[in-house]
Amino acid sequence: MDNDLGLWAVPLAMLGGAIRVSTPFLFVSLGEVLTERSGRINLGLEGTLGFGAMAGYATAVLTGSAWADVGLAALNVNVLFLAGAGLAWMLRATRLGLILRVVGDSTDAARALGLRPNLIRALATAAGGALAGVGGAYLSLYYPGSWNEGLSSGQGLMAVALVIFARWNPLACFGAAILFG
Repeated sequence: MDNDLGLWAVPLAMLGGAIRVSTPFLFVSLGEVLTERSGRINLGLEGTLGFGAMAGYATAVLTGSAWADVGLAALNVNVLFLAGAGLAWMLRATRLGLILRVVGDSTDAARALGLRPNLIRALATAAGGALAGVGGAYLSLYYPGSWNEGLSSGQGLMAVALVIFARWNPLACFGAAILFG
């Protein structure tokens, strides 16, 4: 029996490469979806991505543990693409998602419901930054797997465009990240 993949080898290799390259885009864009759904735009994603890469790489070097790196950067790298589905479900089907959408859509309505929009926006921005930090850790540990200056190469700013392209939908961010990757 022959184990040759034949014609499937090239498309599978292209898909694998696209997933590897698009993972930082995915995390940064998911973080931006959270932030933008709360009514803010985080244009500092490039710096967050770079800091996550730098801090993650330094932690991995000092501790000898990639898990410590990911912990510092905020999320387990092994569940990369499940994050998009989880975030889409959270925004659509949970009370937390509803609160985030209400705050992003109408500050007055959120205040009328007894919510604190500024606190919710700050927490959403922090969670979005944590996801961007995980994208940075992925850059420094896996792709390309080392630290150098200019590692993020504009991916944080491109993620803002990716979120708009995906129409603020976490599942569409997955497809857009693969396309950008």
